Amino acid sequence: MAIIGRPPVKKLMIENSLRERIVSGELAPGARVPTRRALASLYDAMPNTIQDALASLERDGFVVAKGNRGTYVAPKPPHLSHFALVFPVQPDSSGWGLFWGHLSDVSRRVVKEQGLKLTIYTGIHKNDPGEDYETLLDDVRNDRLAGIIFPITPFGVKGTEVLEKPGIPRVVMGTPDPTHPTMGHVDMDNASFVAKAVSYLTEKGFKSVGLLQHPRNETCLLLAELEKAGIACPTHFQQAVGLDDVKWARNSMRLLFDAGRTARPEALMVLNDNLCLPALSGIIDAGLSVPHDLEILTHTNFPWQEEFLVPVTRLGFDMEALLRVFIEELERQREGQAPKNYMLPAIFEDEIET
Repeated sequence: MAIIGRPPVKKLMIENSLRERIVSGELAPGARVPTRRALASLYDAMPNTIQDALASLERDGFVVAKGNRGTYVAPKPPHLSHFALVFPVQPDSSGWGLFWGHLSDVSRRVVKEQGLKLTIYTGIHKNDPGEDYETLLDDVRNDRLAGIIFPITPFGVKGTEVLEKPGIPRVVMGTPDPTHPTMGHVDMDNASFVAKAVSYLTEKGFKSVGLLQHPRNETCLLLAELEKAGIACPTHFQQAVGLDDVKWARNSMRLLFDAGRTARPEALMVLNDNLCLPALSGIIDAGLSVPHDLEILTHTNFPWQEEFLVPVTRLGFDMEALLRVFIEELERQREGQAPKNYMLPAIFEDEIET
């Protein structure tokens, strides 16, 4: 297999050829790579060109040099063990939020427990390509990824190799999308959250509840189930605050629970964990004691790290379980199985498996 070209070009062609043989499984994990002499003959190349190609593959994690014993395919080459978690914004932006913060924190721990590697790429958008975008694109082109996790529909990379290159398993957070038939989907089971929340409020005997939410929260199902359960939630008990300026949740709750009001909710549901701390400040400003005067049920992405000054009941979704579902789906696709859709059930804090 003669490969003609100048040394740097030839080195890259040899590197690509060997990588393709590893990724295809022709050279399996743990297999010995042909000797440098055999490779030099195969590719009609000088020994130093072969050495340079192998050194590049070793830096990328595809092969391991064992001195006089030869060079071997790595036990866990990147195309089988290196996963990407891709965020469209930077961690210091207003669009980041606690959900993505929790997800990125637990992802490192989960993959490490499984002996895998995960790289977090932030600010990924084709119209504003930064350093992470170029690194991700290079990893995709050079088969350094075993799968890509998108925590939101990847509009920012539509039409790019990040989304379109064949052979890379992908999974996205959200409802199944027919425009992405080659990707698995994982969605939060909102119906289970609603059922558990309404059951909890009913068992506690509450007859009214207030809602604090993000303006884009979908609450139709929740409001319908509250009405069926005989729990009042009139429109003035339903408050919304944008995540770009959560401090206004304090004012909203201060007004909702003002002592001068003739009717106040008996309980409060906070449907976004970014709003919980400022909401608590407003409730305390109103002179209420929690949980003596008010029961608070808050949506939470577990594991929750911060401690509140007052007790609240937490209901939400386990980020560690979510990451395990992501990895499971990517490995299924790697084995040649068709993409699958999942629903992650809501749980109370005391239901988390330890």
